[in-house]
Amino acid sequence: MAAVTAITFVGHAHPNDGGIRPIDTIEFGEGDRPYFEFPAKRGESPRSRLVLIPTLENTVDDLLLLISYYLVEHPEIVSAVDNTYGEAIKGGYLEMYSNFTESQRYSLYEKVMPLQELPKVAICLFESSHLQRTVHHLENYSLTCEVCMSIFSRQYSRWTNRWESRGKLGG
Repeated sequence: MAAVTAITFVGHAHPNDGGIRPIDTIEFGEGDRPYFEFPAKRGESPRSRLVLIPTLENTVDDLLLLISYYLVEHPEIVSAVDNTYGEAIKGGYLEMYSNFTESQRYSLYEKVMPLQELPKVAICLFESSHLQRTVHHLENYSLTCEVCMSIFSRQYSRWTNRWESRGKLGG
């Protein structure tokens, strides 16, 4: 069974107080393979959501590409993607490895990197999320972003029959 290991909020940054006013929420799940689940667009059926199977080596890049295409609908990105595999996206399911060649993916990533019209992206990473491996790619993009990582967790282990804690809360 898949578990959500990261949540991405897409929205507007407050000019004075930090934080984010979210417009959309994207779940990152891991099971047999990682996936992003993009919400249905406003006014559309909840079934019209988009599931993206990202690459392992450029997971964050795939996320930002699809944010700029699917949520922001940036004209240059929409045109470039639709000329390649727009039909796959309209079907609600996209696999980056099989729908795009490596050179097509990198060309699209390079188009997204300088965009300054993107909304703020805040990524909340849970322990052991695969997204931790590529989150540093955010430094290559011209966008307002924030990464929140777990500082404390407590779980009951059925293997040891006791509570296990990691990290420390202030105080």
